[in-house]
Amino acid sequence: MGVIFTRKGLETTASFEATLINITCNALLLWPISLAHAPPRELLNPALLFLVLAGVFVPCISRVLNFIGYVRLGVPVTQAFYSTHPIFAVAIAVLFLGERPSLWVLLGVLIVAAGLVCLAAVQGAGKITRMNDVLYPLGAAALLGARDVLARFALAWVAAAEMGGAVAASTSAVILWAYALGVRRQPLRLVTPGFRMLVGSGVAWGISYAFMFNAFKAGPIYVVSPVLATIPLYTLGLSLLFLRRLEIITRRIVVGTALVVLGVILISLART
Repeated sequence: MGVIFTRKGLETTASFEATLINITCNALLLWPISLAHAPPRELLNPALLFLVLAGVFVPCISRVLNFIGYVRLGVPVTQAFYSTHPIFAVAIAVLFLGERPSLWVLLGVLIVAAGLVCLAAVQGAGKITRMNDVLYPLGAAALLGARDVLARFALAWVAAAEMGGAVAASTSAVILWAYALGVRRQPLRLVTPGFRMLVGSGVAWGISYAFMFNAFKAGPIYVVSPVLATIPLYTLGLSLLFLRRLEIITRRIVVGTALVVLGVILISLART
C-alpha cells in the first residue's frame, strides 16, 4: 500500500519532497518501536555503524531514484525492475565473498533478463520512452542489494531488528534535511494536496521496514528473499484496484513482471 499512497502523492509533490516526507515518517515511526524492544544503551552498539553506512544509500538515494521511476515509468514497471535487487546481492557476494553462482542462478538471471526485455517493450501510457529511465529503478535495486548485505551482517549483533531500520531511516532523513536546508536552492514545497498520501506512504513503508528487518534477523535469506521478490505481484494487483486513472496495465507488464519475479525466486532459492 505504501507504493500506492506514494504514486498518488507524487501527482502534486516533487520526487525530492516526497522522499523527504516518506523517510522522515519512517524514522519517527520506527524509533518508538525500537526503544520498546531494546534498552537505550543499545544505541552504543558498534554494529549500528554498518546500518548508518547502509542508511547513506538506502532509503535515502534509492527511494529518490525509485520515486522518479514511478513518475517516468509507472509503478508496475518500476517495481519489477526494482525487484531485481537480489541479483545485485548475489553479484556482491560473488565479487567480495568468493561465492560461485550455480546453474539455477544463471537460469534465474536469464529469466529475469527475458522479463526485463518484455517490460522494456511495453506500449501505451507509462511506456519506456527513454532507456535511460530504467537506470533509476535499477540503480535503486543495486543500492538495495548492497544494503541487504550490510544489514544481514550487522543485525547478528543488534538486539532489536527495528533499530536497524530506525538507524538507516534516520541517517537518510538527516542527510536529506541537511541537503534541503543547506545545499538545495529550491524552496521546499512539503504541504501539497498529496501530503497526507505521502504521510500514509511513510507509515506503511515504516511498518514494512520493521517486518523486513525482523525477517532478516530471524530467518535465513533463502526464505526471506523469495517472499520479498513477490512484492511486484502485490503492486500489480493493487495498481489495478487503485491506480486505474494513473496506470495502464498491459499484458506485457503482467508477463514481464511474472518472469522477473520467477527469475528472482529461482536465484534466491539457489543461494542455499
